[in-house]
Amino acid sequence: MSIRKIPKNYRNVTGVLTNPRMLTRHSFESTLERDYFSLLNFDTHVVSYEEQPVAIPWQDALGKERNYTPDVLVNYDNTISKLVEIKYRSELREKWLELKPKFKAAIAYCRQQGWRFKIITEVEVRGTELNNIKFLNGYLGLNNNDAFQSKCNKLLEIISDLIQTTHEDLLAIISNDKMNQAEWIPVLWFLVATQQIKTNLSEPLTMKSIIWAK
Repeated sequence: MSIRKIPKNYRNVTGVLTNPRMLTRHSFESTLERDYFSLLNFDTHVVSYEEQPVAIPWQDALGKERNYTPDVLVNYDNTISKLVEIKYRSELREKWLELKPKFKAAIAYCRQQGWRFKIITEVEVRGTELNNIKFLNGYLGLNNNDAFQSKCNKLLEIISDLIQTTHEDLLAIISNDKMNQAEWIPVLWFLVATQQIKTNLSEPLTMKSIIWAK
């Protein structure tokens, strides 16, 4: 559980992001945090994450005891947990002398816990992968009725027999008619969005993108 609630903030955008894979909700204080959480939501190696998980004691220049609260603790199934601070690069430059002792305290704390401390900026967050995820998120809410599920099963059955293919080649197996293919495109993107079909998110998604069975 987070150690404190997200306050109202009229400088940055605050809100709550739902993780449909983990069935959890996470509060964010900025659009950069929101975007980073979107990456975590799509990363299947992320087991869980918790915003503002701990208060780390540190001393300021006058020797006064203070607490520093990093933004998120991320737990993985394939590597050690990361305690993450999310900051814009401009803020890091402007406030480095103020932030440095907090970060040193966080590094020492993580060593004790067997974690790793990491600073994440917009350079690591905002790029092709995030753009792809934002696109795919638009397909998560499609009506998953019986007819839709039947189409999902059909595409999964076909791709399971292939080592790899592309979006357009998979649709060509379904039909040579472009109008008919168009009806299957939302189904295909839904399967990619729910990661039932895999693809390389580090490259821009197109109908020629390589895809393969989960």
